[in-house]
Amino acid sequence: DATSRSASYGSLIEAASLIEIPQNINLKTSEQFTIMGKSMPRLDIPEKVNGSAKYGIDTRVNGMKFAAIRHSPIFGGQVDTIDESSITGRRGVDRVIHLGDAVAVVANNTWRAEQAVRKLNVTFKDGESAGLSSEGIFAEFEKAVSGPPTSDDRNIGDMENAFADAGKIIEATYRAPFIAHAPMEPLNCTVLARSNGTAEVWVGSQNPLGVCKTVAKTLDYDPEKVVVHRLPMGGGFGRRADVEPAAQAAKIAAEIKDTPIKLTWSREEDTQHDHYRPAGVSRFRGSLDEKGNPTGWLNVYNWKDHPGEASLIPYNILSQNIGYVDAKAPIPTGAWRSVAHSRHGFFTESFADEMANAAGVDPYEFRRKLLADSPRFLWVLEMAADKANWYTPLPEGSGRGIAIHKAFGSITAQVAEVTWKPEGGIAVDRIVCVMDCGEIVNPDTVQAQLQGGVLYGLSAALYGDITISNGRVLQSNFNDYRVIKLSDAPVVETHVIRSGAPMGGVGEPGTPAAAPAVANAVFAATGQRLRNMPFNLDQFPARTAENTTGSV
Repeated sequence: DATSRSASYGSLIEAASLIEIPQNINLKTSEQFTIMGKSMPRLDIPEKVNGSAKYGIDTRVNGMKFAAIRHSPIFGGQVDTIDESSITGRRGVDRVIHLGDAVAVVANNTWRAEQAVRKLNVTFKDGESAGLSSEGIFAEFEKAVSGPPTSDDRNIGDMENAFADAGKIIEATYRAPFIAHAPMEPLNCTVLARSNGTAEVWVGSQNPLGVCKTVAKTLDYDPEKVVVHRLPMGGGFGRRADVEPAAQAAKIAAEIKDTPIKLTWSREEDTQHDHYRPAGVSRFRGSLDEKGNPTGWLNVYNWKDHPGEASLIPYNILSQNIGYVDAKAPIPTGAWRSVAHSRHGFFTESFADEMANAAGVDPYEFRRKLLADSPRFLWVLEMAADKANWYTPLPEGSGRGIAIHKAFGSITAQVAEVTWKPEGGIAVDRIVCVMDCGEIVNPDTVQAQLQGGVLYGLSAALYGDITISNGRVLQSNFNDYRVIKLSDAPVVETHVIRSGAPMGGVGEPGTPAAAPAVANAVFAATGQRLRNMPFNLDQFPARTAENTTGSV
């Protein structure tokens, strides 16, 4: 019976370490679970809903000072000169701190620090990226993938004969741009560096151990003397795995010992100095025999990101050569929700659709046949088609698209429905998403993560684009770096299969299939292939009798 007593895990460690480890344990079967598999209320939800949850940006510590930052606008640039007299006498300003590639202003509140750092007269030395442009980067990528791969992810069968004996050869090249994370909560970190060699950190982070080590190294303190208060995150998506703001806050705190320093990046600084999702170009060449059966799949892409299996396809095609060349731009990149899967899902499932069209086969049936020997994939694919009423006709100017992808042990299929509006533009009306993530702990959490993953992937597909010009980012805030709004969002239906397979991820696998499902639906509605992200569907021309192909 419950005693209402509680204890922290840490307080029990010593006693638990004395308990002999059992040698034979009879694990429960799924039928015996009383909590796993049931939707349970999350304890963090009420505070997030009523506004009482304290995020990193809400941190307040007695005696705190506030810092704002301004980086070199060109990647790799360094501070050259600082004219502190340009902000002399500004209300609340404490000091200016040189950070190498950036400059910070410390003041008695964030607003005054931000206004001062913007007014500060500072010049920068250009870095190695000066002169870089998106056009030049993609031109180099496309040149690099024009030949064979230099390293293989998969090389099976006889590619030479597959193409020599082909009844039809299909070729296509796809492009994905650099993309920012754009979390709702701006980056921030608070550091208190004490003169006695101890420190405290307040931060919302996906990498708290990395924060601890970074702050300790920056301050030259023993990591055991650094306490990290890990706070809720107002959006992470991989952005808060980066420890750069913690290192900067620690550098500033080292100059003002025994005073808590809260560093906050502006939205503009985060947009223009993110660690972006890498841009990519992926070239495909496929072969079909005389009966329309796929016999060869060649894929060369420009740079291998993690995880290594992201480029692999589940389809039973006898000859496959999937590989990459080492071509990467000197732009800071990092983990972005579903990492390499977010690009390869779009690349591979778009080309699978192109092969189906070239074969004259329904894209769902095309995939279904190639997955006949993969029961988990087939189950997910068939359920997605069934829940989306795949064979039910849509009105003229509308279309459905389907895509399937495996990421982090979970298989996700999505069917998108779009409408080409008479006045111009294409609306994404509905996305049906089915996932098999193996054993399920909390179904409600799985569904929420699927919905968020779909919309995050859709936002990137529709609008996400970081443009480089002369070594700097052109976008700065949500006025020119668009993200999906409630008015743009489709109905998202989620269905979860409890297959009993080993547990897979749920936070990221919902993202990769969104872009290709929508792109394939646009082709079904308009006859036009979308091979480059972002899709910018709101810029589609008006639908007329002359350019309407009918629904598919």
